[in-house]
Amino acid sequence: GDSSPFSMTTIKKDSLYGKMMLAIRGSHTFGNRVRMLKLPIILTDVELYGGAIANFYWLTLALERSLAAHAETNGGGGDREAKTPRDDMVARVILELKPVGRTAAGYEADLQQIFGKEGWRQAAIEARTPKTDAYVAVLETASPVELVA
Repeated sequence: GDSSPFSMTTIKKDSLYGKMMLAIRGSHTFGNRVRMLKLPIILTDVELYGGAIANFYWLTLALERSLAAHAETNGGGGDREAKTPRDDMVARVILELKPVGRTAAGYEADLQQIFGKEGWRQAAIEARTPKTDAYVAVLETASPVELVA
């Protein structure tokens, strides 16, 4: 069995805590099953899949731009001595991600494949949700620590 402190094998099932944990576990199991039923529908419907990829694209693009902005400047000049430790954290994260490359570019290629080279950007704009817009706004105004945390 699971030896973690939250394992159901170490919790008294008749206690309030045990009953709560069983209820949570049951709702998580049900939720996961529903999500797994929906996933094939999303992945097999090109329009739904393209919409999901488009929203990942906008979020990734905003994150990459914000990371780059914090890594390159610190109030002007971009002088190495002017950088704060937080800017160095961002620079280290970017350096670690360098072998991966620009992830947004991969999403762009996927969107071109799905919606065509001419129509992909407009399709991505139309698929963008209000929640994506809100999260992009958070990423665009996030501090270096918030971006790498």
